[in-house]
Amino acid sequence: MAVKQSSGAGCLKALLFFFNFAFFLLGFAILGVGVWLTLDVGRPEMLQLLNSALVSNLKFILIAVGGFITVVGFLGCCGAIIENKVMLLIFAIIVIVILVIELVILIVVAVNSDLIESPMKDYMNTTLITDYSPSDKPTDNTAWDVTQLSLQCCGVESYTNWKDYNSKFWQYNEASTAVPKHEWPPSCCQFDPVPPIADIISGSWVISSAEQTLCYRNPPLVNQQGCYTALKDYINNHLLIIGVISGIVGALELLAIVFSICLVRSLSHAYIGPNSKE
Repeated sequence: MAVKQSSGAGCLKALLFFFNFAFFLLGFAILGVGVWLTLDVGRPEMLQLLNSALVSNLKFILIAVGGFITVVGFLGCCGAIIENKVMLLIFAIIVIVILVIELVILIVVAVNSDLIESPMKDYMNTTLITDYSPSDKPTDNTAWDVTQLSLQCCGVESYTNWKDYNSKFWQYNEASTAVPKHEWPPSCCQFDPVPPIADIISGSWVISSAEQTLCYRNPPLVNQQGCYTALKDYINNHLLIIGVISGIVGALELLAIVFSICLVRSLSHAYIGPNSKE
């Protein structure tokens, strides 16, 4: 007794294994990006200014999604190798659910982009006005300092925001006897090279008096772009990469669904005959 399998079914099996293996590798790549974001110094501090749980926890989302896709790809590979119809059907259903969720998330984000950007800008204004401390080594300033130095930006929309919005930082410096007045934080100044982010986070980075005087007497030496625009550009650049990867994953998901269903149908039509050959 033997199961006769057509050459078409064998081809489907090979194709399904190939696409699922690629699916497995892409899941592993997404997992790796999530781990990289977790270990990358400076990125979490910048994301704190976004006041968005989704963006701030993006690294954990990528780790979870990448791990899940890796497991699903492994399941599909096993189902293709052992030709288990139940496993293949479960795999197809899981991938269909994933594909639908991805499409829903894409639509929701595209439709509600303004609802995400407006609170982000309001939160940045609030932290600039009330949260940035004028003390020498404040831990609360890390998010702004890392963002302004890393993205070479200053303020929310301009370097003048620190004075124009009557921030706590400006109030402190306006009352001081310093000449010239410190109208923006030292992290707004242009540096070449940019100080190590690890030094900024640890509080060991200090700007010299000469550098401060030069920066405060020469506004052209201050980063002109606002951090709201710089952060949006930074996120959009990374979303483009994520979007390309998601498009490739989506195409592989669709092909994997088609091939798994076709293979299940092929296995269902396979017959057992006493005179069939191995």
